[in-house]
Amino acid sequence: MITTIPALATSFVQFEAFPMQAVKAVDPASTAYAHREDDILVYGRKARELFLEGARPMRFHAYSNYANGDETLEQLYGYESWRLEKLRRLKSKWDPNGSFRFFNPITDY
Repeated sequence: MITTIPALATSFVQFEAFPMQAVKAVDPASTAYAHREDDILVYGRKARELFLEGARPMRFHAYSNYANGDETLEQLYGYESWRLEKLRRLKSKWDPNGSFRFFNPITDY
């Protein structure tokens, strides 16, 4: 397949399975974490594109620890405006000097 589709030579798919009962037991509206309903995480840009193409009409979102760096804040932290607002308030309170700003930072706080 790699000879047919050379772009696959630099892509990979990683599937991880973890017990999700405790994560899903928390009310999604009670925290800023946006992915409580997810059962699968997809890594790698091309694999992500292929997965999403077959999963329409799902909105794209990425778990921040496995993001590629080209995602929007909404894709990382949730499309509900209150989630990002809550994270910005927390960021402003606990990191006013922007010390934690390197990988997928909360910006505009």
